Amino acid sequence: MRELFLNLWEYIKTNPINFLLIIVGSVFVIWLLKKLIRNFYHYSQSKKLIYYRVTIPREDSPKDKEKQTEKDFREKVSIMSQFFRSLHETRELNLFNIIKTRIFKNNIFSFELVAHQKVVDFYVVFPKYYKGIVEKQITSYYPNAN
Repeated sequence: MRELFLNLWEYIKTNPINFLLIIVGSVFVIWLLKKLIRNFYHYSQSKKLIYYRVTIPREDSPKDKEKQTEKDFREKVSIMSQFFRSLHETRELNLFNIIKTRIFKNNIFSFELVAHQKVVDFYVVFPKYYKGIVEKQITSYYPNAN
């Protein structure tokens, strides 16, 4: 064993540039393989995504009539902030989910607002694994949502 380390040390002393290139090349190849595996996994999982269209009925509240829209706006933003935070916590559901999110980064949620013909629609895209959680979160924060 000691002879192996001595031979390796002699090689490093005689060819430092080659050794450095081997180390840098190995790190680059490992990084590239990691990216390729992750992209292949995301591509295969993209076929298993769920698309939800969430509609919230417009309410003309007394606040709107009293021109206190700034307070109403802040309340809506704080509700949405809590909603995003609760979905962010999905990465820590269980040990299996922690491993999947660290390695494959698969807990990706997409939120989109679409305005078409004076109607605003809200779309949510997420992996099938989180279907129950997302449904419960939407209905708990927005009870009038369809």
